Amino acid sequence: MAGTRALRPGHHDAAYLFADGEAWIRDCERHASQILDVLRATVDKVDAETTYALCGVTDRHPWPSRAGYWLGDLAVRRHLAAGYDLGELLSWDVNQVVEALGSYKVPLHPTSPAITLPDAHCGSP
Repeated sequence: MAGTRALRPGHHDAAYLFADGEAWIRDCERHASQILDVLRATVDKVDAETTYALCGVTDRHPWPSRAGYWLGDLAVRRHLAAGYDLGELLSWDVNQVVEALGSYKVPLHPTSPAITLPDAHCGSP
């Protein structure tokens, strides 16, 4: 989604996330702590059930369907705003992702100072 934002700027968040309006985004925001906790606990595992819980269409969890896309979009946008480039982020290994997720604080917003970045500097692996 971050690549689409760069190539086609000017749309509302809901358009990039294929959401039916801003209510879905607000619902993701309300459940940010739970979504982040699940992702932190499972990001280094290949688990189809958890992946589906975060990125699939299901009502088995308190957060909205596909909420993992919302969180991923926020994370990438925040890192891009901090000076990382998309190619660099795509090359991160699981340890770098785990480190970044461990530093996030709620509330989550793409430009909020409440999201802190790992101590890595732009351009470093």
